[in-house]
Formats: sequence, C-alpha cells, structure tokens
Amino acid sequence: MKFAAVSEDGITISQHFGRAPIYVVITVEDGKIVNKETRPKAGHHTFAASQHPDTAHGERHGYDASAQSRHATMAQTIGDCHVLLAGGMGWGAYESLVAFFLFRLFRKGKNWGSPTLW
Repeated sequence: MKFAAVSEDGITISQHFGRAPIYVVITVEDGKIVNKETRPKAGHHTFAASQHPDTAHGERHGYDASAQSRHATMAQTIGDCHVLLAGGMGWGAYESLVAFFLFRLFRKGKNWGSPTLW
C-alpha cells in the first residue's frame, strides 16, 4: 500500500494541501516501510498565473471547471497511492480528491504540532 503526504520540506506534513510543493510517498508491504520517495506536486505555485473566480465570504470555492482541472493535475502524480495525508485543504480540493480515488485520512483541528513522515 502506498501513502502520499503533502509536504513543504520532505519531513513534516504540510498544513495546506494547495501550497505544498512535494509529495512524500511511502510504500508499506507486510507492515514494513519498504520505500520512501519524493515526488513533485503541482499547487498554488504552479497555477499562480491562472484566474480564480471570486467567492463571497463564507462560501466554498474550488468547484468550477478550472478548479476541478487543477485538482486533477495535483492528483495525477499520486495516482498509484491509496491514502493522502494532509493537514488541511479547501472543500473543493477535498471533494475532488475523494471523488478521484483517495481514502480520507485528514487531521482536524489546529495546533496539533508537526507530525514527522519518517
């Protein structure tokens, strides 16, 4: 089974899915970690030039066709993974990723510290 975690430094799980530049992918077989690799991740830095539709305060964003396309691009790199670990993400990204293929394993709340990946 492969687990992907969004990260900014390759060590800790990022608090924001869209801002993280990399995935850390850990492969587990027979209850043991057999491989760890880093993969590039598309995100806010990749799509900075694209326009985002305005959303009223308190409304959810990330549901329009261009957002769905961005979320698909972010997911392509981890298409072989079964679980995604992230500190948080917008509702549009969350629902897109769940619909694409991933189980749900997300931390809720704030000030949980910095869990390590290795």
